[in-house]
Amino acid sequence: MERPLVADMAGGFAALGAAAFGAVAGISHGVGQKESFKASDWRTPPSGGGGASARAYVHELDRYFKEDQLKAIFDTKGGRSRFGCNDTNCCLHGSEDMIESSHAHFLTQRHQQLQDLSSVPELRRADHFLLRQLDPAIRSARHAVRLKIGDGKVLEALEGAKVRLVRLRDALADLHETTKCETRSHALNFRGGAKGLSAVIWH
Repeated sequence: MERPLVADMAGGFAALGAAAFGAVAGISHGVGQKESFKASDWRTPPSGGGGASARAYVHELDRYFKEDQLKAIFDTKGGRSRFGCNDTNCCLHGSEDMIESSHAHFLTQRHQQLQDLSSVPELRRADHFLLRQLDPAIRSARHAVRLKIGDGKVLEALEGAKVRLVRLRDALADLHETTKCETRSHALNFRGGAKGLSAVIWH
């Protein structure tokens, strides 16, 4: 096609994987929302009022957690130090800023994920994504399910995150070993003629 492809309403490690493997040149989604698409939503009339409850993105697990769920994780031994934001350039006051400024935290972490991929030559991005982004997330998820958390629903959510990440890793590793990608999406062109190796568009 000789055109850059952008995946709309796609986020998380699934979208990052698509960019790393060259299926798309960029991803497009909202700030902490609209990261997936379901046609069934069209059949449901919109309901007014009632905003979504506060939640924060834990990039190590590629999952959002509500404030009470994060509290259950942070209250366990080692939970806050492992899953609270330790990046002072993102959250100066750690886990408190992670929750209170959850949109800024999300933007910073997603930007860093994309910048990390963009810094790697195209033909090495799949390996880099699997080894440097997805594998560490799986290790974090395995650590999370071993935390002594009293809330069964939080443990169930953590177990679900682990299973999803392992399945994604297995599928992408198999694709990487058995399929030779002969074509890749063209890179996006930005204003001034500069080419971006990967990008995210907020809407």
